[in-house]
Amino acid sequence: MITSRNKKTHVVILGGGAAALEAKYAIRDFGGDRAAVDVFALDAVISVDREHHRILMHDRTELGYDFLVAAIPPRTERRIVGLPFDGTDALPVDHFGLIEGCAREYAAGGAISSQVKFQGTTAEHADVVAAAIASEAEWPQPESQIPESFKPARASNLGYSHRKSQIASPG
Repeated sequence: MITSRNKKTHVVILGGGAAALEAKYAIRDFGGDRAAVDVFALDAVISVDREHHRILMHDRTELGYDFLVAAIPPRTERRIVGLPFDGTDALPVDHFGLIEGCAREYAAGGAISSQVKFQGTTAEHADVVAAAIASEAEWPQPESQIPESFKPARASNLGYSHRKSQIASPG
């Protein structure tokens, strides 16, 4: 099991908007009191050191993490040094949200390279990432929460997520 401060798994979420909030809620739901979650706006972070699992903040402090979730809204021009953005300014991820070439860095939301680019999948991305982190951190989970890859054909309006979005939808 990966643990850090206070024997909790430290998850850092970088970004903002719905993706960051949904990731925070999903990790809280999956990790409970085993997870310590910090959320930082993109403007607070200079770079990510994936090898040492640390982020460099604008105030020049460093912060370690067990897992990182990049929850970067779509069409955001701010990119974080150290994360492997592709040629379309998106983060390439596998079906569990793990960023390609990374060990403990995940992404969810609009800035991932995915064929699914429509509103309504944010909670599902967050759930898949949280389930994958739960598995890696060895948090005990009921059978119904075993990590399952994101399946675009089962998008939110088709009932994919086990967890209802924690954010009020517009209108």
